[in-house]
Amino acid sequence: MHFSDTRFRPWPVIERFITDLPAGSIGADVGCGNGKYLGLRTGDIFVMGTDCSESLIDICRQCQHKCMVSDGLDLPYRDDAFDFAISIAAIHHFASQKRREMAARELLRILRPGGRVLVFAWATEQNRRRKFEQGMQDVLVPWVVPGSRQKDGSERVYQRYYHL
Repeated sequence: MHFSDTRFRPWPVIERFITDLPAGSIGADVGCGNGKYLGLRTGDIFVMGTDCSESLIDICRQCQHKCMVSDGLDLPYRDDAFDFAISIAAIHHFASQKRREMAARELLRILRPGGRVLVFAWATEQNRRRKFEQGMQDVLVPWVVPGSRQKDGSERVYQRYYHL
């Protein structure tokens, strides 16, 4: 799966966040994708991954990560269950402000009092590689499938929703 192949290198700030957690911490990676953060620190912390994509969860399982398919708006965890939670490049895919707020509330619901949460989302300030129309916050970003060149020379392209 090409999408997963392009997401293998942990972002340094997230790697630092996970490295700095105390031993024995229990955490959730909501929107874990292919699980690149699930295996950063094994043995002394436990991280459970969830994602809405069955295909990405299959990739996580092949790597022996603890994970399940789940909706980020209705996580299958009890209140105050985790010492930390991360949601990296996931919340911006929810299509309304209400749904993004619900996703943030779910992260806080599963976090124990005094727990730590880290959320990263795309922003309009991140325009080094992509140029977005000024003032646009709801955009479709093309994903070109490598090796999908058709007889007419075109490539298969999927549009991915982002709120910036």
